Amino acid sequence: MAEARQRPNLEIRGGALVDTLLVRDGRVTGVRLVSGKRSRLAASSSPPVPTTRRNCCSDAQIARDPEALRQHILDFHATDYHPCGTCKMGGASDPLAVVDDHCRLRGVDNLYIADASVMPTVPRCNINLPTMMIGERVAEYVRGEP
Repeated sequence: MAEARQRPNLEIRGGALVDTLLVRDGRVTGVRLVSGKRSRLAASSSPPVPTTRRNCCSDAQIARDPEALRQHILDFHATDYHPCGTCKMGGASDPLAVVDDHCRLRGVDNLYIADASVMPTVPRCNINLPTMMIGERVAEYVRGEP
């Protein structure tokens, strides 16, 4: 369960220097989440006694209606994820790599990225310490230290 299964989407809306971002975290496209939620809702509406609900409609109704299930997930499910990996670090041969092994943005001189976005994969731990390490290491690169 610590492995990322959904594919978030980051969209830049315009060409302005400062722009609003639209982030879609992929909750409603997660097959395991939707399938598990549908099963749980169907089971909770079965005899002998349905669980106590705070929802406006029955669990069975939500489980049967794909749009109601989608909206239920958006309304009642949160994530504890730490966004990372949006500017993947990788070698010159990796077409998806945004930064090189020193966190330099490809195609732009003297611009470094020093946060969790450069992680090529989502770690299974809290990203606080690895992110601090990335920042410290990039600071060394900028200062010219090996």
